[in-house]
Parts: sequence; structure tokens; C-alpha cells
Amino acid sequence: GYLRLHVGDQVTPDPALVPVVVAYDGDVACGYLRLHVGDQVRIRHEGGRGTDEEGWLFGSSSGGGRGWFPASALGDRRSAGTAAATASARADPPSTTAAA
Repeated sequence: GYLRLHVGDQVTPDPALVPVVVAYDGDVACGYLRLHVGDQVRIRHEGGRGTDEEGWLFGSSSGGGRGWFPASALGDRRSAGTAAATASARADPPSTTAAA
């Protein structure tokens, strides 16, 4: 999948690994990550507010995959070790088509 960037978006060049606390069964063929509890991911992009990407993250897993996944899969990533999923994601994943 492609990553759409918007003015003001934050992209981290070499982010730390963050543990997955809530599994997500993403469709890999459509540009999403399939995550299991205990997996580690690097967040490359956070979906912008007011866009169809809000509540979604783009990143890579320690297993080598990359794609979109809901922020809720990481729980409260500001407090390491927290198992409560506090971030909410939109019901529909962001589009993985390239912006023209």
C-alpha cells in the first residue's frame, strides 16, 4: 500500500518498537498488517485528524510486514505495559489506493 501524507503530518524516521496489546486481523493483500498480541511494530505515520486515516497508524512489524492498523491495537502506547485499549479507530480502515 501507499502512504498518503498531508501538510502537518508527523513522520518519524526511525521510531522505536511498540508492543501490540490487542490483536488485529488485517487483510495483508489490501495493505493492512495482521497483528498478534506480543508482536512489535514501528509506527511510521499516524493518520491525520479529520481525514479517513484518523485513528489508524501505518507501520512495520518486527516480522517484516508493513501496512495500516488501528491505533487501538497498541492500547495506550504512552504508558508502556498498559493492556487497556484506549485509542479508538474509525470503523472503516483508510483507503490503500495511491493519491494522484
